[in-house]
Amino acid sequence: MPRKVRQDLSYFTLDCDIFSSKSSLKPLMRRFKADGLSVYIHILCDVYGTGYYFKPDDYEDYLFELAEDCGITVEKVQLIIAFMADRTLLDAFSLNKNTAFTSHGIQKRYAEAMKGRKRSVAEIKGEYWLLTEDEEAEIDTFYKSQPNANKSEKIDDKSEKIDDKSEIYNTTEQNRNKQKETELKSDDKEVSKKEETNAYARESYEDIFDGCGVTGDYRDAFWAFIQHCNMNKRVPTNDKIYDIIVRLDFAYQNDDSAKAEALKRAVRGGYFDVKENK
Repeated sequence: MPRKVRQDLSYFTLDCDIFSSKSSLKPLMRRFKADGLSVYIHILCDVYGTGYYFKPDDYEDYLFELAEDCGITVEKVQLIIAFMADRTLLDAFSLNKNTAFTSHGIQKRYAEAMKGRKRSVAEIKGEYWLLTEDEEAEIDTFYKSQPNANKSEKIDDKSEKIDDKSEIYNTTEQNRNKQKETELKSDDKEVSKKEETNAYARESYEDIFDGCGVTGDYRDAFWAFIQHCNMNKRVPTNDKIYDIIVRLDFAYQNDDSAKAEALKRAVRGGYFDVKENK
């Protein structure tokens, strides 16, 4: 009797550029910091631990488990999951309709991993499958076209030996370039501290608003609140802005008008923080 093929993965890859500005996880980490990344990786472990999707026996119990493991509240877990669904890190339809955690990206990485077990896309797909025929064909074609790994390694060995000498000669020039870069960076730090702080704060606020979906009247009200704080020499830090956004999300969910009104009340009352009471 043939042995049953495992559907789960023992490990999964994580891109080295997840903290770069171009990473699809950057908006999640901007808004929820380490909590967002913790929930995301926890869900990935649960998904790949069973296959390409994860459907908890009891969705509410699973949220409590996530909250406990990540050291945050259930309400914050719900916000993070909703944010991931909105940014396609999770598939919103599968989640809302079937309480199944999966996504296009998750299934692509899973299909690629299963190729190492010599299993085609047709053999692994089943419930909640999201990849199109074109995406499936792309994965199958890519792996069929890969050359024999041992042969390519032998060829690379020879090229590496030839390149050894050129690397030695290039080392001195690389060191000189690094030294020049260091000198330029140190010169940049001599810019006026006040001017640098103001420019950075403005840019950072815009980035935060873009990453957290603060738009329209809500955004205008936020700028009015920041201006009010600045005029009173109470310049809010980026962490403070994030804190206000998260607290307003907790209090008013998707009601941007209510969030804007809370900010306006703070300005009228002369406050430098926002009260979420309706």
